[in-house]
Amino acid sequence: MPTLNPAITLVGNLDQFNHDGFEIEAMNFLFERLARGNLTIDANALYIGRQAVHHYTWRDRERNRTCSMFYTYGNTPSSHLSVYGLGKHCGDSDREYALYTWVDKKKQLYTLDPERSDSRFRSLLAPN
Repeated sequence: MPTLNPAITLVGNLDQFNHDGFEIEAMNFLFERLARGNLTIDANALYIGRQAVHHYTWRDRERNRTCSMFYTYGNTPSSHLSVYGLGKHCGDSDREYALYTWVDKKKQLYTLDPERSDSRFRSLLAPN
């Protein structure tokens, strides 16, 4: 079982879940890409207060699995990754997720589509 890089923080209730080796590998991979500076930040940002939280999905084609993460990253004074949501895509678009998040004590359905009419999905984007 891989271990989580100590420079990664699971925010809020997210640290109360048992994360499998695949999820830990995904978070470590994201951290390494950000630290190397070779990752383009997704334009869709979730705001927690004034903090912009970005999205990344790691795909492992060999295992046919994905892991979606919502995170912040800072490199001063040292590199640090904070993960606010962790889970996978679900539904018909790339904007719907089943996530463990910083606020919930169980997996919930979320969307990045503010126009989503399905009441099972909570919006991750702050209302305008």
